[in-house]
Amino acid sequence: MMLCAEKVAVLHKNPCKDICRTFYCELLNRIRNYRFKIYPKNSLIPAEVWKYDTESILEGLHNSIAHQKYESDARIIVTEDKDKLTFLNDGYFFEGNYCQYITGEKTPRHYRNPALVKAMVNIKMIDTQSYGIYKMFVSQKERYLPMPDYDKSTATEIVLTLPGTVIDENYSLLLLENRNMSLTDAVLLDSVQKGKRISPEAIAMLRKRKLIEGRLPHIFIAKDIAQVTDQKIEYSKHKGLDDKKCEALLLDSLKDHGSLTKPEIGFFR
Repeated sequence: MMLCAEKVAVLHKNPCKDICRTFYCELLNRIRNYRFKIYPKNSLIPAEVWKYDTESILEGLHNSIAHQKYESDARIIVTEDKDKLTFLNDGYFFEGNYCQYITGEKTPRHYRNPALVKAMVNIKMIDTQSYGIYKMFVSQKERYLPMPDYDKSTATEIVLTLPGTVIDENYSLLLLENRNMSLTDAVLLDSVQKGKRISPEAIAMLRKRKLIEGRLPHIFIAKDIAQVTDQKIEYSKHKGLDDKKCEALLLDSLKDHGSLTKPEIGFFR
């Protein structure tokens, strides 16, 4: 009887927290989360990681709840696919964009729902320093998985994609075998692996550190990194032929055919 009375007292004292705990347990139980192995090239011992990090799941949900645009009367939707989780809520980034929060250095001055955020802080669902996105990115890096992104977000809704599997094995091996790599470098190289555009400043920084090679828009993993991640063939394919070899092939082709169209000449670039 004493145990039951204590449980009732706790529920009466903080019903919101207990309701949230029940809801989260139900959500986590529905998500197929399991360990899988990533085998490095230079070791017989695999790295065993969780498909999803529980804290990242809750962080994605908490952000959706805290920053939802409630006047639209829309639902927050969590979708599980075989290789990712997607969190969708109405609204937009109230201050700045998600890239500014990756390093954990930006703290927002205003919130869309200040009273709700204060309540969530009081029951320790979120913090006020905006480390949540930063923690998600660090967790993915430490588990050698692709980075989260908000690329599918629009002007009226926020869409967080949380990968739960290896997209490019070589990239995961790169993180595994270079565990001291900075989060900034990992995020940028993740973008390169996914074929996303990165800023000229970022390209210059990665090139200076000899992590990438190539010319815009075709940048790729540098040779030294390719050797580590067993991307030698892929590297050579991206690098292609140097200018002199291209010139020689072009002259040989003109000699053989007499003339070439502009698109045909473009083939040798």
